[in-house]
Amino acid sequence: MPSAYDAIPQQTDTQPPRKRLPFVDGSRGLASLWIVCQHFLPHSSDGPLVKSLWRSNAAVDYFIVLSGFVTHWAARGKFSQSANRWHDARRWYGRRFGRVLLAVWLAMAVSAVLLYLGGNGDLNVTHLSLCALLVEP
Repeated sequence: MPSAYDAIPQQTDTQPPRKRLPFVDGSRGLASLWIVCQHFLPHSSDGPLVKSLWRSNAAVDYFIVLSGFVTHWAARGKFSQSANRWHDARRWYGRRFGRVLLAVWLAMAVSAVLLYLGGNGDLNVTHLSLCALLVEP
């Protein structure tokens, strides 16, 4: 009887390493759909499906863990062949962190502008600065 592990193609010396795992991408897609539905579907208090939408924090955690796995899966073996592997790893992780941080700062700036234009938000500059430095939640 075939196992779930048999679905993953085995590496050979003639094949380049596989960079994507379709079943993980599909699972991340379902988690992101769950999160989007929680944000945009009307909320009611009855029914098991509607109640599960309120548990989207589990989908967020799942998505973040899988995204970290996919990031490291794509980088596997990239540094072990190089003589400068520590330098290459620091550079790769620095770029990766920079991309994430840039997206966070951009989202914070857009949110602050929208709150200011809408007049519905408390725009405490000290709090925003601490959040941008990832010091305060």
